[in-house]
Amino acid sequence: SAMATNRGRRGWGQQPVPPAKKRKTLEVVAPQACLALLPDNVLIHIMASLDVVSLVRLSRTSRRLHQLFSDESLWRDVDLGFMAEYGGDVRKLKTFVRRWLGPATETVRMTSNALSGHGKGKAGRPLPLVTASLLDEVVERCPHLTAVELRDCDLTQFPSSCKVFQCATVARLALCHCVTELRWMNGVTWPSLTHLSLSHTVKTSDADLAIIVDKWSSSLRSLVLTGCYRLTDVGMQTVCSRLSMLTKLDVAGCKGLTKASLQHITKLRRLKRLSLAGLSDMLSGMEPQAFADMFSYLSFIDLSGCAIGPARFCPQVVIRT
Repeated sequence: SAMATNRGRRGWGQQPVPPAKKRKTLEVVAPQACLALLPDNVLIHIMASLDVVSLVRLSRTSRRLHQLFSDESLWRDVDLGFMAEYGGDVRKLKTFVRRWLGPATETVRMTSNALSGHGKGKAGRPLPLVTASLLDEVVERCPHLTAVELRDCDLTQFPSSCKVFQCATVARLALCHCVTELRWMNGVTWPSLTHLSLSHTVKTSDADLAIIVDKWSSSLRSLVLTGCYRLTDVGMQTVCSRLSMLTKLDVAGCKGLTKASLQHITKLRRLKRLSLAGLSDMLSGMEPQAFADMFSYLSFIDLSGCAIGPARFCPQVVIRT
């Protein structure tokens, strides 16, 4: 027993311990996300969030995506402001319009390179110049065109015979940062025009507002005049006395307006949305509660950058400050 004990102490007679076996672990590989696994309606929803250039590139990756690329829902609202890859080549842009725009297209947005410092697309490349012939092509291809937005365009080069000015289906028109004297509106039709935006089209004057009132006094519902600093109380009086159907008015940054314009605006009893952003001089010294009572019928008012104290508006009025 002593010998056995000694052997045990020295480790004699012990069986060698086999090396531990490595445990086999199963690696769980996550399934790779693949567009091909998605149903058509989900793919179309994803493609609708892409700009035109990305949409074209995606359509070249597979036959199925190329087929979905021609779905009418993707071409209802088209923004051609991303066409910088054409580098000012209007002919290529016209070819694109002829191939892809059609009866399903209802809204077209275009950005020109007419103004210095503007008209740059991705990677700083110049955008194609928006011309009257290009707009004529759009109108011919889109018989159900209801909304047109032009940015950074020089409309002084557009003849009154341009087809977009005679398009009877246009109901929404936006001219943003455009250079023009709007007296050319004497030759346009647009019998169903309901929304007009002249944001930062700075040559807009009181005389232009008189033309707008004469043409669309019964149809116009929304008028955006942001940054039109040449407007005065005379023009605002013309608008408020005859455009009684207005539900939205934006005069943000119209520095030529005074407190007299506020009295004119109160005549628009159907008005629901009003923007007076940046007009601190017009509202300076005004009693906040008197101002709130004056526009208690609104549902939204923008007072950003205005030095006016807190006031008790009706609970349903949304205020932006």
